[in-house]
Amino acid sequence: MDQVALLIIGVVIGVIIAAILLSGFVERNMQARYEAKLEEWKSTIHAEDMMRVREDALSRQRATVKGLISEQLAPLLPEFTDLCNPADARFLGNPIDYVVFKDMNCDQGDEKPIEILLIDVKTGRAGLSHVQRRVKEAADSRRVSFHVLRPGSHS
Repeated sequence: MDQVALLIIGVVIGVIIAAILLSGFVERNMQARYEAKLEEWKSTIHAEDMMRVREDALSRQRATVKGLISEQLAPLLPEFTDLCNPADARFLGNPIDYVVFKDMNCDQGDEKPIEILLIDVKTGRAGLSHVQRRVKEAADSRRVSFHVLRPGSHS
């Protein structure tokens, strides 16, 4: 009977050791599989995010370039020539695109009063910047003045 009991105890101890070893193996295997899947998921999501960011950056860059080109070509557009003579326009670029001295280049015998226009060219759904809104407000409120500066005459 002692041998049967020892045999049963040996089998139980073997089963426990096998279970412990197998559970560690299964756990490591599962962890490795899940880590691999997590890395695959992260790289997929990261790649998709990078593509989205790149597409957004390219779209914004195209819009900016289109806006810059439109600013330079604006005097050739019918909307501009209907408003004023392009020869009367001076490009500033910032904070507004053009200052126009309307009727500055009219014939000597046909002198009309000069009108000063501030023009900003916008494409798409672009709106005025904060500074541009302030410039517009100053012009609308007639807070505009003319100064003659004589360098070296300050006393």
